[in-house]
Amino acid sequence: MIMEHLTDQILEILAPVVVSLLTILIPAAGALVVRLFKKAGLDVEARQREAFQTALRNAALLSIGMGMGKAGQIAAVEYVRQSAGDAAKSFGLSDEDIAAKLAPHVTAAALTARNPLTKLDAVMDSDTKAAVIATLHATTTGGNDGGGSS
Repeated sequence: MIMEHLTDQILEILAPVVVSLLTILIPAAGALVVRLFKKAGLDVEARQREAFQTALRNAALLSIGMGMGKAGQIAAVEYVRQSAGDAAKSFGLSDEDIAAKLAPHVTAAALTARNPLTKLDAVMDSDTKAAVIATLHATTTGGNDGGGSS
């Protein structure tokens, strides 16, 4: 009987303390979980954005390699879809949206590739660089048929 009475007294004292602690800890734990999910979501979005930008840069070089015409644009958009399709879907981008985002990359890559003072290493991987150099070489040697000084 004394034990029962003592247990009841302890529970009467501890119950409000436990309720108060739970009132504080449950929202804090919930807030922590929300922060972790947001962080994970931001990390995923950052990786998707980076993959999408890399795909745009490489697709721009593909477009240049194909002569920057309609066929090059179609191939470049398809390249982006294949390389970073999840990101494009996540961002809700249509083929027209991708083409619009691709245009400044094509311009920048074309200007950079044609500037002899710019290192191509800074803007493309070695395979793409070799393809662009070959394309530029074919363009410049094919376009200078007999005119110009040596």
